[in-house]
Amino acid sequence: MFVHISLKPDAVGETISTLKFAERVATVELGAACVNKDSSDVKELKEEVRIIIFAFNVNRKRGDSGERERAAKRKRGREKVLEQRHCGSSQSGILGMGREKFE
Repeated sequence: MFVHISLKPDAVGETISTLKFAERVATVELGAACVNKDSSDVKELKEEVRIIIFAFNVNRKRGDSGERERAAKRKRGREKVLEQRHCGSSQSGILGMGREKFE
């Protein structure tokens, strides 16, 4: 480590602080350098993710009709549930009061 110190009297505090820091750095011991390698499990998972992303992109570009059908079915199911809730609330209770005016 290189340190820059000043001999000016008004920089004595900064110089002492810098020298103390350099002294602490000199006591640090570094271990041996090592290379981080992916294990075989990580490599397999990365390959699986790559394949899934590729399949997703292909289906999206092609316009997977099966997914469209499933989405339409889910939408119809949600609409049916909302319709049942709407009909049920207009027959009784506070939510149904006053609906006659608007129908």
